[in-house]
Amino acid sequence: MVTPDLDPGTPDEERYEHFRHFNVEVEEMLDGWYEWNPELGRPYAPFPAKGGLLVWANNTISDYFCWGTSAGDPDQWPVVVWRFDISEFVRFDGTMTEFLATVLTGEAPDSDEYIDRTLAPDRCLL
Repeated sequence: MVTPDLDPGTPDEERYEHFRHFNVEVEEMLDGWYEWNPELGRPYAPFPAKGGLLVWANNTISDYFCWGTSAGDPDQWPVVVWRFDISEFVRFDGTMTEFLATVLTGEAPDSDEYIDRTLAPDRCLL
């Protein structure tokens, strides 16, 4: 998984702009994806729409890891994985931390597809 990467010393305003641009790019991709896959309907809108997807990471095979912003309390937002290449959304009812723990331990369905351990085997936790 990859998060928008910035130097730890980057000012907060620049971090916010980088993250915002990442989500705008994904918003444009999501709109295009829906145009190419009209049979799927539009189960998720991009953030800031109510229930919209707010992206926090992606991986090397074009999966996007998002919060589904449907609940008022961000601590209750589920994780939604937009499986771009296979045209599906996978919802995980738990926190981002719980999701990452299930991926890293191999307990999540498709865990091995979410992490490409061959790219940096010396940096993989498992």
